[in-house]
Amino acid sequence: MYTYPSFLSGYVQNVLGAGSVLVGMIVGSYGFVQMLLRIPLGICSDRVKKRRVFVQAGFLATILSGAGLSLVALAAARGGISPVPVLFLRGLSGGGAAAWVAFSVLAADQAPPDKTGEAMSRISFFQNMATVAAMPLGSWIMTRFGAAWAFALAAAAGAAGLILISGVEDLPPRGEAMTVREICTLAKNRKLIAGTLLATLFQLVTWATVQGFTQNWALEYVSGFDGGKLGMLAVSYMLPNALVCRISGGYLSKKLGPRGVVCLGFGGVAAACCLYPGARTVAALLGVQALFGAGMGMILPLSMALAVEDVPASGKGAAMGFYQAVYGAGMFLGPVLAGAVIEAFSGKSLLAGYRANFYVSAALAAAGVLLAAALIREKKIGRK
Repeated sequence: MYTYPSFLSGYVQNVLGAGSVLVGMIVGSYGFVQMLLRIPLGICSDRVKKRRVFVQAGFLATILSGAGLSLVALAAARGGISPVPVLFLRGLSGGGAAAWVAFSVLAADQAPPDKTGEAMSRISFFQNMATVAAMPLGSWIMTRFGAAWAFALAAAAGAAGLILISGVEDLPPRGEAMTVREICTLAKNRKLIAGTLLATLFQLVTWATVQGFTQNWALEYVSGFDGGKLGMLAVSYMLPNALVCRISGGYLSKKLGPRGVVCLGFGGVAAACCLYPGARTVAALLGVQALFGAGMGMILPLSMALAVEDVPASGKGAAMGFYQAVYGAGMFLGPVLAGAVIEAFSGKSLLAGYRANFYVSAALAAAGVLLAAALIREKKIGRK
């Protein structure tokens, strides 16, 4: 799923001719589909008491998406083609990502209740390390052989995953599935609401910047930056993200408390967004990316653990579906909002539009500090 996001927005804009708003819609379609699917997927996985089949369906979606994007790239190399098909194919990959509901709940169910934060940190670490490998590899393949091959690699990786998941033991949730009334009461769970709001704001900022328009800005306005460095740009924030994810739910949480860790994470992201406009060299940009990534690693694992902490095993699929569906709104709205901000402030120059997007994102991340301080009251995630 991550062999091509590092260059996708630049590709659809510069090669397929999409405008900023359409670019934002294409990037955001990934989150939009997740927003639609994750609650039904979570409820269904609870009802049928199976997780693995939904992960298999997710791999199948990534295969179809990657193969379709590869065909679009081949057609574009032979002549003009509309960027609209990419909108639907990127949305299909979002359908594959929706399987993270089943996967993360399966991992949480195997951990003791007081180790949920550590379990979420662990799977986030490995997911991010895979991303660290995929993004530069996909970027290198795109530069060396063309975008079609990077998309094809995504399809091949999906096929490998589909084979491997068949050997994973499926652990069905214990107890009876929650009734409709019980599912509705989840919306009143304070910790679920807190974790969901924090994750949504986090995704809004992330998809307006590092997962959205930062690479376009770097290509246009950072001295010495070119397409061959897109993979490096991705690794510079994903590697710190992965490393901090590994300790945020355990070591850091014990030292600072969940509230302190999440507040520190949002503060780091806000600082990075403020620094982006002044990072006009490759070295400076990579340093700011690293700061952003470290902040990311403090937020998502703890917000995920907080969301499912007080939910019984029979309802965790529904709760995780709610959590991930709502933060999918942030993944969709982030790049769309960013595209609108860039166009609105680009009257004098496109550079002014990009700067405005970074400052708006910084303000949203700063709001995340206040929101985390207000919503997270517990000293230790996993303890009543």
